[in-house]
Amino acid sequence: LKQEDQTPPAQVLLPRLRIGPFSKAWRVACTLRVGAKIHFSYRRLRRSLEKSPELDEDEQEEQWDEVHRSSAKLALEHIFRFRGFFSKIGQAMSARKGTLPVPWVEVLAPLQTEMPIS
Repeated sequence: LKQEDQTPPAQVLLPRLRIGPFSKAWRVACTLRVGAKIHFSYRRLRRSLEKSPELDEDEQEEQWDEVHRSSAKLALEHIFRFRGFFSKIGQAMSARKGTLPVPWVEVLAPLQTEMPIS
């Protein structure tokens, strides 16, 4: 058997999805996946806090900050990966002190100075 015959189909197909006519669909699928991860992490925390009313406000705030920070990191990785429009949205979000939670602004701050030209 030739080397290319032994390559698993997923390793052959996935790189091809990222270029050409499928690249837009690939970006959309990746964006939806990141959005779903963020959405469900917030939803999980909200449900967890509803089940634990004994937590004081500081503990709840800590947990929210943790989820904000991890969600912002996911978004930042996605922005650096796909650039373009995502970088502009990320830059605008990073300048929204007082509107967005502090962890989001802190994590997205590098977009103001370190974003490569797309």
